[in-house]
Amino acid sequence: MKKLLALWEIDDRTPEEVRKSAMRHVWALEAKAHAMRSIGQALRDLADTIEAQDRPKVPRFEVA
Repeated sequence: MKKLLALWEIDDRTPEEVRKSAMRHVWALEAKAHAMRSIGQALRDLADTIEAQDRPKVPRFEVA
């Protein structure tokens, strides 16, 4: 947030440079939000497959 607010305080940038920089931040935030929604949906799908006493059948992955 500090970076975004600083965009407006830098006097040597043109309004177009500020707009482009702000939009890059917007696109980055939107990409992160999309990734989080995808993870949330995957967890919802997993939860929907679990019955009361069953363990979910989840592939095991080894962490290197």
